[in-house]
Amino acid sequence: MFKGGMAGMMQKAKQMQEDMETV
Repeated sequence: MFKGGMAGMMQKAKQMQEDMETV
């Protein structure tokens, strides 16, 4: 559960970074 949460946060942060770079 905790491991999955960490993975989710990492993926979300990565997506946010990509969005900022694209815009």
